[in-house]
Amino acid sequence: RMDPNRVDVFFDRKPIVKNGRGVGGQRETEAGQVLKNKSFKVTVDLHQGRNEFSVFTTDLSLDYVKINASYRS
Repeated sequence: RMDPNRVDVFFDRKPIVKNGRGVGGQRETEAGQVLKNKSFKVTVDLHQGRNEFSVFTTDLSLDYVKINASYRS
């Protein structure tokens, strides 16, 4: 069973959540800067073993949504 109080989240190895709580302060500011990068890695550690998987996403900006909203299938 997953314990939310043990979850850690990192943006490019910069902690944003430790032990289920936001890191706050300067550390959160540093992690937030990563969001300005064109791409970055998000790591979620559930402390449940040594498995991993990858997900690739794309730009979901307003322009992207507007362009794709006009398509019909």
